[in-house]
Amino acid sequence: MKRWLLLGGFLLVLSLIGGIVVLYSFLYEKIPVPVVKDPLKEALKRWRYGEFKGYEDIFINPERFEEILFLNFLKGNLSLRCNFEGMRLNCKGFNPIRLRKIGDRYRILNTYIYLNDTSGSLGDLRKNLSDWLSKVKLLGYYRSLEVCVGQLRDRTEADSLYLEKKAYENDITVLEKLNGLNMNVRFYEIFKKRVLHGHVCLGFEDVKSAHDRFSRFVRTEDRKVNLRMEIKKRDAKVFQLERQLAKKLESLTDPLALAFYKRGLEYYAKGDLESARIFFKKALKIQPNFERAEKALHEVENLINR
Repeated sequence: MKRWLLLGGFLLVLSLIGGIVVLYSFLYEKIPVPVVKDPLKEALKRWRYGEFKGYEDIFINPERFEEILFLNFLKGNLSLRCNFEGMRLNCKGFNPIRLRKIGDRYRILNTYIYLNDTSGSLGDLRKNLSDWLSKVKLLGYYRSLEVCVGQLRDRTEADSLYLEKKAYENDITVLEKLNGLNMNVRFYEIFKKRVLHGHVCLGFEDVKSAHDRFSRFVRTEDRKVNLRMEIKKRDAKVFQLERQLAKKLESLTDPLALAFYKRGLEYYAKGDLESARIFFKKALKIQPNFERAEKALHEVENLINR
């Protein structure tokens, strides 16, 4: 009798377990399991429409994403188009941005964020590569100066001095307009880090527009900026470059003036002082500051007057 009772109890337990399994399977198929959405992938959709709120909850180091916003707005872009592939954020106009996922948030790993759009004319480049660090990284120093000033020049020392002087003069114009304004503290910090140690290269309106857009999404206090020291340093640099440029231009000899000077030397060596004087004068007519021709003419005229 006991055996039958035990067997009956065992079968009842199995039936209960089977019923639970069948019920669970039925309910599991009918009730959808909630899928946890990746916050970054959701944000990519918002960025395409120019909505950047909530970035602080996505990134462990949100200040690095603020640099991306800073550069994007300096380029004049209102939205940000990015794809997320293999732990890399590929955003239009930027070099790939490496990420690491820690828990449900991401860390930006790049030491520097660089722009990469090097297509188009000088004017396009000036806007596309709107950050001095990116210009130097991708174009080199001399080419960056050409883009900054908007002029193609011969690659001589004099041209390099000229371009650098013009770049500093543009800096002064922009910084004088920004001086004394109330600026978003975070924008100004990035501006100092990425721009002020090089060249501004953009107009005041471009910087001001980027600042106003940036302030909509990055909430920090505003502070009146004092750029007098930066302006003073650039004024001193312009003065120094002007002196260097004047000295360099004085030392450059016009090819035709040099040819006349050499011809004069030939006549001088032959003893034909009158012909030598004529050619030395021709050289000086072309280039009045030609010191060697001036000295040679003085010597020839002294000999003729004797």
